[in-house]
Amino acid sequence: MDKYFTRLTYILGLILITFSACNKDDKIEIPKQFPVVLHAERWELRGETRLFSDNSEIKDANVIQAYEARQSVDELFEIPFAQSEEKSALHFESETVARFHIGSASGQVYDIDRKGTRFLFQARNPYWINPSAPPTSNSLGFFHGMLKFKEPLGNANSTGDRPAHAVWVGHGNFKVLKVSAFAYVLSSQSAAQGEGEPVRNQGVIYNEFDPVAVKYLTAADTLLVKEYAVIYTLAN
Repeated sequence: MDKYFTRLTYILGLILITFSACNKDDKIEIPKQFPVVLHAERWELRGETRLFSDNSEIKDANVIQAYEARQSVDELFEIPFAQSEEKSALHFESETVARFHIGSASGQVYDIDRKGTRFLFQARNPYWINPSAPPTSNSLGFFHGMLKFKEPLGNANSTGDRPAHAVWVGHGNFKVLKVSAFAYVLSSQSAAQGEGEPVRNQGVIYNEFDPVAVKYLTAADTLLVKEYAVIYTLAN
């Protein structure tokens, strides 16, 4: 009986230590006063450039490098960020409300859903997406699925478009926050009319990439993705 009790006590102790460690890792300091302003200080690359086609990932480094050079991916994110870096800021209006200022644009209001050190920012203003349609030059269509963090879509209107709200994700605290982003280039022959030029969709999305969208790629489609984190730090 003593041996069983000792073993049980040991197991419970390990559980409590693990639980306490998790709580310590997730606990962050909440500012005593708001607003709190963080400025975009720099960006960092989160991994190697990834290339997908025909429902699979291309692993040949030479193929990836050559394709990336042709698409001028750096111009999508790295150059614009360097130009707007000093003007980009994150304003925490409260523990649950924030406003992002990108470049000289006026900030959009986001509601915050925080779990430990992960911040999800949901925009209040909606946009419209048809998750059943192929991509166009200004809409992701069913490639909306490559966003890792997204809310359930609203009810469809007469054209099949459904309302959605942009969701940004950051990791850190109220002093230093890494906001996820990825640049992408999507060339879709499947979405083209007949034998016309492939539909090209490109841009930067402040979210994390979910490879599940690769299932929509045919042999005539190509998707290039380059992932980043934008580092926001507390203003002096």
